[in-house]
Amino acid sequence: MRRSAVANRGAVASLGMRRSFLVVLMVGCGEVKFVDSHPPDLFHSADEYRTSPVAEPIVWMPVLDLFVETGGSCPEARSWTLQMIRAAMAVDGAPRVELAAQDVSPACNQPPRRAIDAVAAAAAFRSAARSFPGGHVRGIIVYANNIDLPVPATLSDSLTALRLAELPLLFWAAARKQAADQLRADQAVAWTYAGDGAIQTALASVASTDLPLQSDAETQSGPRPLLPAAQIARARQIKACSVPTPVTLQGATPDGTAVAIDQGQPPRYSVQFRPRIALPRSQFTPAQQSVVVQVEVCAANCDRFLFYKPGDPPRRWNETRGCL
Repeated sequence: MRRSAVANRGAVASLGMRRSFLVVLMVGCGEVKFVDSHPPDLFHSADEYRTSPVAEPIVWMPVLDLFVETGGSCPEARSWTLQMIRAAMAVDGAPRVELAAQDVSPACNQPPRRAIDAVAAAAAFRSAARSFPGGHVRGIIVYANNIDLPVPATLSDSLTALRLAELPLLFWAAARKQAADQLRADQAVAWTYAGDGAIQTALASVASTDLPLQSDAETQSGPRPLLPAAQIARARQIKACSVPTPVTLQGATPDGTAVAIDQGQPPRYSVQFRPRIALPRSQFTPAQQSVVVQVEVCAANCDRFLFYKPGDPPRRWNETRGCL
């Protein structure tokens, strides 16, 4: 009995010491937080999908509208202008097609009621487009005018009709300011005088900046796995963390809710970008449309607790929306 009593008194004393030590520990260390002994086993994964740019054929039509006081120099001015345009358009990276020029001032006298044949020009662009099945031909009108005067309404109206006839054509002008502004040129270089290499240099700079025109390829992805094959076997539940606008999910929800994974039909996603067709390279930015889909995956203990934010109470992973 005495030995048992002594043992009991020793146990009580030892328990009291442990309690005292625990109290000191709690006072010395501050607040003691709950930590789950078996927290969720989580990992993250991300997949990126992007389009790729495709160079489109370069198809252009010169439109000549020249004025020369001395009739004998008209053929030379016309020939130089065509050669200047042809040399400036010699851009690598895509096939090139020069359509027959329309000369609205064949005698280099700029008649007051001059106009292009919009019907014939549209037919020429359509014929060129048929030579590139699968391509997106957006034609370029290259207009040359060496006189700083407004153009007549007949010419302006016929050019507008052509520009609206097909996939909107681009209109480039090598001209004096009044004509270029009146015709609302997409690109304009200043005319100086026939034979000046500076005109060709300026037009070549425009061409190298904007050509070849660019289109998006593979704007629709088709179903793609949210997780690589090596991760599917250990995955039990999944949350989508980041779902950009063009993405559609299968086997997961866009609001960050935990969803059980069907091993026979693993979660997938698909992408539908708005296609960009035959844009000048200077406007084709970013060069690629891309999305990154991020997910958080639970491999075990998905119903156990975690702290999501400092100061917040612990929450069960599979009952909490959103990723850590």
